[in-house]
Amino acid sequence: MEKSLRFILKYLLVFLFFFIPFREVIAYYTVDYIKFIPDALIWSLLLFVIIKNKFKLNLKSYDYFYIGFIIVGFISTLINDISVMAFAMQVRSIGTLYVLFYILRNINMEYKDYIPAVKTLNLVTIILVLLSLIEIISNKSILFPLEWAKGISFASNYYRAYSLLFNPNVYGAFLLFVIIINYYCEMTSNKKIKLNYLIYLLGYLGIFLSSSRSTFLGCILFILFLIYNSIREKKFKSLFIHILLGIIAFGLSYGVLITKEKLNIKAPEGTIINKIPDIDNDPDVPIVDPTNPTKPTKPSKPNNNGNNNLIGRFEEVINGTTKEDSEQSGRIFIIKKGLEIFKNNYVIGTGFGTFGSAGSKMVTPTKLYEKYGLYEGFYSDNEYIKVVVETGALGVLTFGSFILLLFISILKSRYSVILFLIYWYLGMFYNITETQVVTLLFYIGLVFLSMNNKKEVKERKEDAI
Repeated sequence: MEKSLRFILKYLLVFLFFFIPFREVIAYYTVDYIKFIPDALIWSLLLFVIIKNKFKLNLKSYDYFYIGFIIVGFISTLINDISVMAFAMQVRSIGTLYVLFYILRNINMEYKDYIPAVKTLNLVTIILVLLSLIEIISNKSILFPLEWAKGISFASNYYRAYSLLFNPNVYGAFLLFVIIINYYCEMTSNKKIKLNYLIYLLGYLGIFLSSSRSTFLGCILFILFLIYNSIREKKFKSLFIHILLGIIAFGLSYGVLITKEKLNIKAPEGTIINKIPDIDNDPDVPIVDPTNPTKPTKPSKPNNNGNNNLIGRFEEVINGTTKEDSEQSGRIFIIKKGLEIFKNNYVIGTGFGTFGSAGSKMVTPTKLYEKYGLYEGFYSDNEYIKVVVETGALGVLTFGSFILLLFISILKSRYSVILFLIYWYLGMFYNITETQVVTLLFYIGLVFLSMNNKKEVKERKEDAI
């Protein structure tokens, strides 16, 4: 049975690496329920693994705290009379890929078993980046779902690359994790595969086009790791290649923007850039603050020339525009509002699915939102403030203990450590455990990137990627 499960898991990973990055667009053109296929496969496989282990769970110390965190969320949900459906959707969102992580630890996979999945991941990456180039040049009018283009609420975001992940920050984080996984394969392989360099180049190009500040800072952490690893291994070639390819990718991103301006393809009708007021000619035209529909606010000048890139977005930080917007309706506003709610629910929180999380997307906690002035569809954009509000001090204690113990368990693998640090760093900018396409790479990466420390890995002859 072990051999059969290993075979099934090997090709399940291939399927997940292909399906989950395209899941949203597949659901867009078919039915929404198709997104639950990975969940059904993973939970079914869990049953077989438990049977194979004769119902011995083989839990790690951090597993107990993760389960404890979910229990705290459940108790809080009951105490606060929150919808059980919201709780279930929240558990499904944060728990399914953790179950996959558990399965990977309980089936004796070898290094070579992951290679088909990594090859699939690289193919998917090439497709996503090529589609993002078309997306940027065509102003989201070619090979980009029309409803997605119309659903972008801010002009500055419209000029960023989403690819088919429906979020530029998620797209950028996904590419960074792909780069890290390929770097690990390069460093632990006997064969130096030129395709790694193509993936690095496309990955950095996609990150620049996504204009994701959080991912860019994550790249800095990765470059620092490259420097450390190069000194440790006394090999600097890979470091220089990454820096060179990063510079080339930065230049190519400008080339893409110049091409876009020369072609001047119009955005689809109904998109935000066709709706915004001409601020230069009519500076007093107000827009509605989504956190308070009765209070109009004057919009900041949108970047209409399409040159919204990382330099422009960092200029927003320097000139204070980002801070001002964040205090009104962005991340600073969310943190302040979260702490306000926490003060009134500091022991066990407000319950799963009550503060801009996956559960609240399905079942809006209307009473709580009305009480604290939050709008329907609100998204917390911060893993940690979400945990603080929804589960209170008990949730913070259990979730924090889980993160700490998980970190201790992977300390022997420096590759897993950098993946770990970047992942939880990104949690400051969005609900990272609910971002399944990134969390998929994180949990699989924790196991795969630590395999160079395992005794059974004796050769790398079959690892050409």
